[in-house]
Amino acid sequence: MPPGGWQQQSAALSSGALADWGPRLGGFLLDALILLVVSFVVNFAIGLVVGIGSAATGNESLVIAGFILSVVVGIAIYAAYTGFLMIRPARRNGQTLGMQAVGIRVVRTDGQPVALGTVAIRQWLMQYLVFGILAIVTLYIATLLNYLWPLWDRENRALHDMVASTRVVRA
Repeated sequence: MPPGGWQQQSAALSSGALADWGPRLGGFLLDALILLVVSFVVNFAIGLVVGIGSAATGNESLVIAGFILSVVVGIAIYAAYTGFLMIRPARRNGQTLGMQAVGIRVVRTDGQPVALGTVAIRQWLMQYLVFGILAIVTLYIATLLNYLWPLWDRENRALHDMVASTRVVRA
C-alpha cells in the first residue's frame, strides 16, 4: 500500500474513475488563464523597468536583455506553477489550481504519488518542450492530436500521459 494518505488516490485509480475530456479541457484552460495573468503582470513590470532604463540610458541592448529575461521568467513561472502544485502532499497531489477547480487529478499508473520526476516528464518535457517544438514544426497538428487523444483512447489518456505513465481521474 502506498504511504499514508494515498489510499484515496489508489482507490480512484483502481475504481476506474477516469476523468472525461471536458474536465481535462476545463482544467487546462483555467491553468492557461492563471498562467497568462501571472505572466502578463510579471512581464509588464519587466517591460516597464527595461523601457524606463533604456530610455534613461539610451542603451538599446537593455531591450534585448529584457526580452531574454521575459522568456526565462515565463518558463520559470510555468515550471514553478506546475512543479509546486502537482507535487503537493495528500489529497491535492497531482492537481494544479485548474484541475482542482474542475475536480480532476493526475495519478501515476503504479499508484504512487506524483513526484517531481513525473512532473518533469509529463509537464515540462512532453507538454512544454516536445509538443511545443512539434507545434512549431507541424503547425500545431501534433499538439492538437496530443490533447484530443483522450477522446478515442480507452483509458482517456493523452500522449503525454502515456509517456509519463499517468492517468487523469476524478478527484
